[in-house]
Amino acid sequence: ISTQLLYSALYWAKHVFNSCLDGWSDESKRDLEEALADFMQSSRLLYWLEALSLTENFPTGREILVSVAMQTKTKVS
Repeated sequence: ISTQLLYSALYWAKHVFNSCLDGWSDESKRDLEEALADFMQSSRLLYWLEALSLTENFPTGREILVSVAMQTKTKVS
């Protein structure tokens, strides 16, 4: 896995939530929540978890998901 892919796998959530969510409209926030919910229910979630696993960063994935859930009120089990 390239360093760029690993970086994006590890830090995508931080970049999303540091990118001025406070200034986003309610509609933009809902769109983001829908996109995140779609991600969590898709095969893309498995690919992301696989990338984390292959690089021995799997535990970080749970931390990222919990962070996303707290930020968006999305349920993560």
